[in-house]
Amino acid sequence: MQIYRNEKSLIEFRLDNNSHYLQHFMREDNIELIFSLQDYVYSLLGDYVLYRGKKYTLKSVPQAHKVSAVQCDYQFSFDINLSKLYDVLFLLDGRSEFFLYSDVWKFCICLYKI
Repeated sequence: MQIYRNEKSLIEFRLDNNSHYLQHFMREDNIELIFSLQDYVYSLLGDYVLYRGKKYTLKSVPQAHKVSAVQCDYQFSFDINLSKLYDVLFLLDGRSEFFLYSDVWKFCICLYKI
């Protein structure tokens, strides 16, 4: 897998069984990468990975732990660019309720159709 910055590959590494891809319908869609490298990885918010045709962006500072003089363990958490509106309860005509997890454009279309 590769981490990108400004469309250029920042670093490439192999995934192991500690990395996770989590996607729920109308909920989370994120990737947690856990890996070890010999070199230090200088990451910035906004760095991203491409997975299954989607772009997942680094939105929090990754964790790095120096294990030895020649190895660092890293934990990166990438999220897809969606509006996290699932904590809000929406009412439709005061009768039905629903939760929403979507991008801003789809949310606007949903409001327009109501």
